[in-house]
Amino acid sequence: MSQKNTAIQIAQEVLNVVSPMLGRLMEITTSSTNKTNQVAENGTIDELRIEAERQDITMRMTERQAKVAQELALARRIEIADEVEMEEFYDISGSASAGIKSDGPVISAGVGAQGQKVTKRIFRFKGHSFVQVQNEN
Repeated sequence: MSQKNTAIQIAQEVLNVVSPMLGRLMEITTSSTNKTNQVAENGTIDELRIEAERQDITMRMTERQAKVAQELALARRIEIADEVEMEEFYDISGSASAGIKSDGPVISAGVGAQGQKVTKRIFRFKGHSFVQVQNEN
């Protein structure tokens, strides 16, 4: 085993302990990189396209899992904080237009659209609130 592979394996093990989600993300990234290198060296363009699509789907699924993990971690932090200050802003707006214009023998048609999405989240946590469970006998 090369020194590079050993370092990656050690980093993987550390991340699995510190943050299972980061460990999983590193595992997927390492696996994807290895597979890409293998297909790039030995495969056809079609096989490379299929692998790129497979990795894209895998990364999108991992991103969704990471968002869920982030929300769970945030909920846990809110649960144990003494004080929580939250600000959230969401503004999703859009407009569209369509029209036909006639100017003598010339007829024009047009379609237009515009969209905007603004999201801002600020969380401030102060202190820890530890709940003690007392054993009543």
